[in-house]
Amino acid sequence: MRTVVYRAFLHAFRLYAAAMITVYALGKMAGGQFLVDPLDDEVASIPLGELTGFQLAWRFFGYSAVFVWIIGLLQLTGALLLLFKRMQLLALLFLLPVMINIVLIDLIFGIPKQASFNAIHITLILLFLIWTDRARVLAAMRQFAAPLSNALSKSERITTTLLALLLLPAFYYLFYLLGLWLESRL
Repeated sequence: MRTVVYRAFLHAFRLYAAAMITVYALGKMAGGQFLVDPLDDEVASIPLGELTGFQLAWRFFGYSAVFVWIIGLLQLTGALLLLFKRMQLLALLFLLPVMINIVLIDLIFGIPKQASFNAIHITLILLFLIWTDRARVLAAMRQFAAPLSNALSKSERITTTLLALLLLPAFYYLFYLLGLWLESRL
C-alpha cells in the first residue's frame, strides 16, 4: 500500500509541476510576462537609477521577444516531457537550469513574493523528483565518467591535459577572429 501511495504522490508532483510550468510558459509566449516595447509612461518617466530591480529586470528580459519565447518553449517542452515518467530525467534536464535561474532572478531582483514563492516551490518539487531518481542519475554520471578515466593511463591523462591547455590560446584566437569576421558581415 505504501508503494502505491508513494507513486501516487510522485505522479501528482509531476503533474502539478507540469501544469504550473505550462501556465508560466504560455503566459510568456502570449505576452503576459515581461514587458516589451513600448515602455509605459510610468516607467519611461523614471530615471534609470531610480527603477526598482523588478522594473529593471522585467523590461530587460522583455526587450527581446525571441528570448521570452525561448524561455517559454524550454519550459513548455520540459513540462510536456514531465507528463511521462519515462521522460522525467530529460524533462528535469530542461527544467532545472531554467527554474533555478528564475528563482535566482526573482530573489536577486526583488520580483513580487507570490511569483518568487511559485518559482521556489516548483523548483523544490523538481529537485525532489530528481532526488527520487538519484540512482539513475548517479549511474548515468558513472557511465559518462568511466570511459575517460579507464581508457587512459595516468601519463596519457597528464599529456592530454597539457596538450589541451596549450591549445586553449589557439582556440581563443581562432574564435576571436571568427567573431571579428562575423561582426564585419552583420
